[in-house]
Amino acid sequence: TSCIRMYAFKRKPDTSLHMSSNGASATIDPFTAQKVATSSETVSERPTSISIQLVVMIVVWYVSAVVTITSTKEVMNRMQLPFLLCLSQFAFASILSFVYLHFTSSLKPVPTPARSIVLQIAISYTLGFVLTNIAFSLGTASSVETIKAGEPLTTVLLGLLLLKESYSSSTYLSLLPICGGVALACYNNDSFHVWSFALAMASNFCFSARSVYTKVLNASNISGFDEVNLFYAISWRGLVFLLPVTLLMEGRTMLEIVFG
Repeated sequence: TSCIRMYAFKRKPDTSLHMSSNGASATIDPFTAQKVATSSETVSERPTSISIQLVVMIVVWYVSAVVTITSTKEVMNRMQLPFLLCLSQFAFASILSFVYLHFTSSLKPVPTPARSIVLQIAISYTLGFVLTNIAFSLGTASSVETIKAGEPLTTVLLGLLLLKESYSSSTYLSLLPICGGVALACYNNDSFHVWSFALAMASNFCFSARSVYTKVLNASNISGFDEVNLFYAISWRGLVFLLPVTLLMEGRTMLEIVFG
């Protein structure tokens, strides 16, 4: 899902099709909402083949997101090993993106000026995945994804606090239906789980921090480092972070499962 998402960004860099990394809900990223409005004429003038390819990629993105949600919940129902699941996801993402970059001869190292910010992106991205998978292990898939639909709210909040961004009144008004929808979904819900809600909201902040740090990286105008290389860089860094943590937190359980 994330690989397709990054490729969609690469095909249409002026539009931020902001999707929860483990979810199927998509919204316009507040950071680039104004850019989308002002660049509509430029987008409409692009070749039809690119537009069709983008639509196909978005459809595949949504379908793969649905598969990710249902399979994640199924795995969590069978065995409570959220760190191992994250490790598997990051390993697959690292291998797949490396193979793509290798065969397209576009693999590039992280530029020295960008290493610090890429590390921050990787940490927030990894924590977001871990918290999301733990939330799935505690609550239902529908409730977790409903809560994660509130990610635009946390993105705007972090933008205000960290980047001192200002938004139009229409942007703030567009967040009200999201807040209301999340509140209604959680109200008087028999499947509501406090810790699942808290962890899903915490993952929203992590993924929003990823968006903020990515905006900072893009603003630095570092040339020769595209979105797919960024995805590969944060994936293998996340894999390195997760390996010792997974062995520490779930190593004994994994040994018990393997050896009975």
